[in-house]
Amino acid sequence: MEASDVFIAIAYLGLLSFIIAKSKFFRIPFAKKSLSLILWAVKVMATLSFLLIYSLYEPYQKGNDSRVYFSDGLVLHETAKTNPDAFLRIMFGKEYSQDEKIISKMNYWNRSYDSVVPNDNRTIIRINVLMHFVSFGNYMVHLLLMSFFSFIGLMALYKSVVLMNNKQKWISIIPVFLIPSTIFWSSGNIKEPILVFALGMSVWYFFKTMSYFKISRLLLFLAYMILLFTIKSYVLFLLIPIMMGYLISKRTNKIPVWAVYSLSYLFMISLGLLVAYIKPSYSFVHLIYTKNLDFINMVNTFHSGSTFAIPNLESSFVDIMLNTPLAIFNALSRPWIWEADIWPKLLAAIENVFLILAMAYLIYKIDFRKSIRHSFFWFCLIFAISLLALSGLVTPNMGALVRYKSPALPFLFIALSMFGEKWIFVEQRIQRLFKL
Repeated sequence: MEASDVFIAIAYLGLLSFIIAKSKFFRIPFAKKSLSLILWAVKVMATLSFLLIYSLYEPYQKGNDSRVYFSDGLVLHETAKTNPDAFLRIMFGKEYSQDEKIISKMNYWNRSYDSVVPNDNRTIIRINVLMHFVSFGNYMVHLLLMSFFSFIGLMALYKSVVLMNNKQKWISIIPVFLIPSTIFWSSGNIKEPILVFALGMSVWYFFKTMSYFKISRLLLFLAYMILLFTIKSYVLFLLIPIMMGYLISKRTNKIPVWAVYSLSYLFMISLGLLVAYIKPSYSFVHLIYTKNLDFINMVNTFHSGSTFAIPNLESSFVDIMLNTPLAIFNALSRPWIWEADIWPKLLAAIENVFLILAMAYLIYKIDFRKSIRHSFFWFCLIFAISLLALSGLVTPNMGALVRYKSPALPFLFIALSMFGEKWIFVEQRIQRLFKL
């Protein structure tokens, strides 16, 4: 790392901080401007931690995804100078056979297994290519830009909470901006920052469109949903039934909200099973089964030290449902304290303990009579549980599990911290803490 690289990174940090300080989008309602900068500073600290751990800590120095996406993006960026036609073909997915020599230089462009869902590796590589045009080949700038994208997504999620439940404006700062694993994993040059960006913006524009329809809002909502499909298609498929449930619940008062969401999910499951009957390779059951099998085979091949046993799923909807409770339990609790053989794993285990204790406290204190009547409660809770279940079903690696479940945690704790007079004193204390 050269002094010029540090200088460029500091310059970018100053520019991004200036944008956050001046843009109305980043303004936390009812708080001074400095709060947004403080939350951004926390995000920058997570970015610096990611850089140091994956640059200096020996077990993570080699082969980490963040560096590979950066180098693969550099390969394609250099192609823009030497062979612009090939560059455009590859960027737009129209490559010819003669472009194979360029593609072979990239480690993650082609994945090791076939699937009907989009290759999300290519999305991240393409984003890295675009960043190379402005980053001067500086890896730290890529990390800062990715962290900035995810900060936009988190801010959009927070604005969604304020829009849907104004009484939650202070307490929701904690689950959105301060859960350690969420801010850490959304601060690297990996898929999670773009996932958080696309997810947050999709949710925000969905609720904005529902509150006041404008064609521009609808188009932006669709654009972010398309980005979500290209980066993590399964997250999009988890969102569709709960968005459908929200739409229906807002148009009828005759059916309990929980029943509306249940029927929406049952409808989407039935549709998925029908698709499986017509086209088995497009079945969500088959996709979960193959992902589970591929992950288990991969960890058995490479003998990763952070693995734990999960069931070998059968290509059966019933088998997936039977294993879902264990999957959710694993997603919430692994790694356990006694499984922590290295300090990053110990930090993840300690976080799990605190999160489980916080969940128990919130469940004890929450006013469920109010919560279950509010559609936003079910929206957040069902999405979080679905993402936790899916992560636990397919992931036998503790490091990957902590990473995959991180976008679900804000939604889970937003749901559990909703409603009731019991939270007035908490809101007041947090207000005194954050109203700088």
